[in-house]
Amino acid sequence: AAEVAAGGGIGDKVPAAPAAFDPLATVGLFKDVRMQLLFLLIVYSGLSQSFFFGAYPPVYGKDLLGWVMCVFAFFDAAASMLAGRLSEAVGRRAVFYGTLVLHFVGLFAAWAGYVWGPDNTWVFFLVAPLLGTADAGLNTQLYATVGDSFRKDPDAAFAFLKLVQSTATSAAFFYTPYLNVMMVMSIMMLFLIPAALNLYMLDRLVLPISGEPSHSVQ
Repeated sequence: AAEVAAGGGIGDKVPAAPAAFDPLATVGLFKDVRMQLLFLLIVYSGLSQSFFFGAYPPVYGKDLLGWVMCVFAFFDAAASMLAGRLSEAVGRRAVFYGTLVLHFVGLFAAWAGYVWGPDNTWVFFLVAPLLGTADAGLNTQLYATVGDSFRKDPDAAFAFLKLVQSTATSAAFFYTPYLNVMMVMSIMMLFLIPAALNLYMLDRLVLPISGEPSHSVQ
């Protein structure tokens, strides 16, 4: 009786042990059409990390680097907090597509800053908010979309995302010292354009991007 009292009732169910992580399940996602359509966007997100924090900051110059990166970080953090609320208000589709537009605008602004910024330093304080907001929007919406698309095996899906993203970031940090900023931005654009088209195909032909407007949000 004492054993029963200590260990619970005779008929109590013992919680099942969590399933062990299977690396093969992560690799197997390469064959999933949903992940294939998200692949280029995940690669781009990895390249953008290297660009935002490695390739582009030297353009600001030593005197402005700290100030401009503070602005970037502030908008990155603020947009990260607002992105989820905005998705509830207008739907994830609108936020995701708007984020991609912001990345196109941000890259154009970064190009303008590279060309005219040294003589017009105020341009950098317009570039930083754009890039920070774009970075936050892409990461929040990408993670949310992967989470919704792979609810049956989220561990493998997020492991796949981080594997591809981190590999792309590492590759970009490797080749960036050998290229100028314009070439780095050109590589990013080469990935961003087809990535945006693939996201549209995923949304329209395979799996609609979830996250409809919430009627509870006023």
